Amino acid sequence: MASTPATSPPDPLLGTTVGSFRIVRRIGHGGMGSVYLGEQTLIGSKVAVKVLHEHLASDASLVQRFYAEARAVNLIGHPNIVNIFDMNVVPPRRYYLIMEYLEGEPLSAAPAAPMAPERALPILIQVCQALQAAHARGVVHRDLKPENIFLCRRDGPPFVKILDFGIAKLFGGEMQEGQTHAGWIVGTPEYMAPEQGSGGPLDGRADIYALGVIAYRLATGRLPFTGGGVTGVLLAHRDTPPLPPRELNPRVSEAWSEAILAALAKRREDRFADADAFRAALERALARTAASNTPVPVAGAAAPPGASPRVPTPHVTHAPAPSSVAPAPAGFRGTLLIDGVPRAVDLRDLSRAGVYACIPEPLPALFTRVQVSLEDPAGALTPAEVVRQVPELQARAWGFAAGVALQFLEPAPPFREAVSRRLRGLAPLAASGSGDPVVERILARARTAPGDPYVRLGLPPDTEFDDIRSRWRELRTELESIQQRGTNPGQQDEARRLLAKLNEAMERIATPARRVETDAEAGNFRGVARCISAGLTVTALEQHRARFLGRHPGAGAKAHVQAAAARGFESSGQRVQALEAYERALEMDPLNLALLQRYLALRQRGVSGP
Repeated sequence: MASTPATSPPDPLLGTTVGSFRIVRRIGHGGMGSVYLGEQTLIGSKVAVKVLHEHLASDASLVQRFYAEARAVNLIGHPNIVNIFDMNVVPPRRYYLIMEYLEGEPLSAAPAAPMAPERALPILIQVCQALQAAHARGVVHRDLKPENIFLCRRDGPPFVKILDFGIAKLFGGEMQEGQTHAGWIVGTPEYMAPEQGSGGPLDGRADIYALGVIAYRLATGRLPFTGGGVTGVLLAHRDTPPLPPRELNPRVSEAWSEAILAALAKRREDRFADADAFRAALERALARTAASNTPVPVAGAAAPPGASPRVPTPHVTHAPAPSSVAPAPAGFRGTLLIDGVPRAVDLRDLSRAGVYACIPEPLPALFTRVQVSLEDPAGALTPAEVVRQVPELQARAWGFAAGVALQFLEPAPPFREAVSRRLRGLAPLAASGSGDPVVERILARARTAPGDPYVRLGLPPDTEFDDIRSRWRELRTELESIQQRGTNPGQQDEARRLLAKLNEAMERIATPARRVETDAEAGNFRGVARCISAGLTVTALEQHRARFLGRHPGAGAKAHVQAAAARGFESSGQRVQALEAYERALEMDPLNLALLQRYLALRQRGVSGP
């Protein structure tokens, strides 16, 4: 008789409520805790609830480490790092974090085979951006591995979120003390930097090493060091040089292979100085991959009759996609800076990703960095890289001018506007004695009412958190670009002041705990509902309400009168009037959860509010 497999006992948390979230199902399990899908009982939004294992809850240092994750994540505040909205405990010892719910899969779910560089490099670049933000705040992850790199499902390339800062350390700061037990080696051996395996002091370069191991695995389909148990792996990290990835996979470009080996240097002083330097090396590798994948016409081949040969510009993931506007003029004069020396050139085949510069031999070498302007004399400039050479002999065969194809590298808004005007057949904007007109338009958009953060950001007061962060990043990038643009000092000073006001506005509504205070003072109950949906707990809401009513004596009583009127309208079937009365009550007492629930329930029964 076949034996019946033992069934695990039912999870006692399923179906229970943690804060204002009902636990639906378990979606993950790790050494520190389990992660559950939670649904907000009022609005139905989804979150991830990370609960510390019960058998670890009696260890104060492990509880401290569990909560250190929330502190580290909120200290960094980067879009490529998972958001944590709240942390609390259900008596007696159910410690939990409320996190954003992500749809997708971890990088560890990718097949155990080399990943195409066009897919792998953008993932690694996003991780570098997140690490740079973490290290700038003094936070080192210490356990970076494919399981902790989550690829969110979105339109286009995967969007990266780094998870599990549960053993993060604030190097040189207060989080460093007491975060580990004496003698513990914290992390995953296969991804540990040599200094981490030996228990030496750590900084952000330990994360760069771990990302180098991840990059090695993506490039080759294997880890640089395996076998020999934990001790053997740690010793290999310390003593054994890895095989160059290019030797294991010929598809790995020289640039990518060199970047990986630089990240895997045994001495941290020999690695990249920071994650931005690693990112720049990976972006160069991506650009060269794009260039090598672009078909090159055979020298001496005749162009099709009646056609003008084109030198295609490779697609780059961070360059804007070509638009459907009318093509640019056949040619126009621009300025090229090579080694800082300007020279007037003819420019052709302009797109949003690059341009062709007609220059005589000797041509700058492939991958030379230059700066290009679409005007002569120079106007807005952007860095560019030489991705194609067309020497004289080949150019004559095509009936074309000798020169180089240039790929734009992260053009700033003023340069993007110059490209847009050229593509629409418009003349460049004339310089003005009062300042750069492009800069003036950016500043005009930022000059808004300073007292209201939503007006400052140009957003409605019930905007979702993701849209708030997106809009802030857009405006911040525009204002920061003015510092890099040759504009007058007055505009630069105003840009600095407006950027400070923009950041101040963002801080007031960046998290549920901060935003709910701002929304309460403005009577913005719709914004309060967004805070609840984003993870603000009932306990926290009640604490905020107690402080609010203390600052506004009589507000609760006035709201009670309007709520009584609303219930009267509701009982007589006058739903529109009832909604209006509930709204007046909530404007007076915007943190009243019972009123908000009643109002939302009435709206959900078929009557839309304003």
